[in-house]
Amino acid sequence: MSKELLEYINDTENPITNLFLGEWYYKQSHFAAASSFFLRCAEFSEDNIDLRYEGILKTHLCYSHLKDRPYTVENLLKQAISFAPDRPEAYFFLAQYYESKGNHLDAYTYTCIGLFAHKECSKFLTPIPFPGIYGLYLEKAVCAWFVGKPQESRSLYQYIIDKYGSEMWPEHKKIVQNNVITIGHKSIDEHTREYKKIFYDKLKFKFDGSDLIEKNYSQAYQDMMVLFLTNGQRNGTYVEIGSSVPFESNNTALLEQNYNWYGFGLEIDENKVNDYRQNRKNPVVHGDATNIDYEELFRKHFGDKTEIDYLQLDTEPAKNTYKALFEIPFEKYRFKIITYEHDYSADVTRSYRERSRYFFKSLGYELLVNDIGNTPESSFEDWWYHPDMVDINRVNMIKSIDFSKNHYINSLMLEQ
Repeated sequence: MSKELLEYINDTENPITNLFLGEWYYKQSHFAAASSFFLRCAEFSEDNIDLRYEGILKTHLCYSHLKDRPYTVENLLKQAISFAPDRPEAYFFLAQYYESKGNHLDAYTYTCIGLFAHKECSKFLTPIPFPGIYGLYLEKAVCAWFVGKPQESRSLYQYIIDKYGSEMWPEHKKIVQNNVITIGHKSIDEHTREYKKIFYDKLKFKFDGSDLIEKNYSQAYQDMMVLFLTNGQRNGTYVEIGSSVPFESNNTALLEQNYNWYGFGLEIDENKVNDYRQNRKNPVVHGDATNIDYEELFRKHFGDKTEIDYLQLDTEPAKNTYKALFEIPFEKYRFKIITYEHDYSADVTRSYRERSRYFFKSLGYELLVNDIGNTPESSFEDWWYHPDMVDINRVNMIKSIDFSKNHYINSLMLEQ
């Protein structure tokens, strides 16, 4: 006979003995039995609001496992809120319940109330799977997307990463990382800053043939930067890791189309690979950037050439882009210009940007511009160059290192 049962027999109306016996049954996955004792705990706790609240929450957890009493779950959580409206846990569970039912508006509403009302509260006597206040922010971020508040959703994810990144549960880190990748960390009008010929007079960094360019394709003027540093070089070479689609936000389409550059792309998404092959002249390889023989690819596409003009690194998430660095044979190949998407705003660990900078510096590359963004607030990429391979006068014209701010691409590339 368990200690919990003996204590209950000796004092059947003690709320704490009922709570602990319920917890004993709960650990054995006897949820129906456990719920009865949790309810008794709540019933006998009239003078202890926190204990009554805990008993109701534990009952809700039992019924959630039983999965056949949804309205009971909902009502229990509302009762818990009525007893302790300044505690955050019931708001969190109720938001989760509504989200699971596809009722994102009610879920969003309860996260708002919970975040407004909560205060520091006493600890529970038994385990309650509440991650902390960031759980309410996470539920709010998820539901904001579905109730027509996409930018609030993105901002909330950034707030969670910045403030709670180190304390999030692993499963929540994965949710945040995946959701940020899925919905992006920029609003729709931030995704691409497109150059058009009408901007020519404002273009700060002109190069041979720049007056003939009708439009570019890059997300943030990467193609125009490469052409400036090489002064409109023709027949250049590139490696495009993370090719994506053939033109939209693509960094090599202009190089291939207007300047006859040759190179190859690498893309893991087969549908994008097929689209690329149908619409671009240069080849693209279907493969995983973190697990492929780059030396074989370089020999196949460049022969004995060991100096390549442009390397793009842009995979997702940030961990994979960083991991790909260690697969590339930098000891045998040098790159004149590198654009590296560190995706700082989407990196839950907030670590891969600094790791990548240490990596490039150790190989002798120098930072050209740090923290490129399509708005003054955003940051997703660094630009690098090899000092032995580029015209230093051109480098000095565009170089801008300021770790106290992001570099808004329009201000960097165009006269304002």
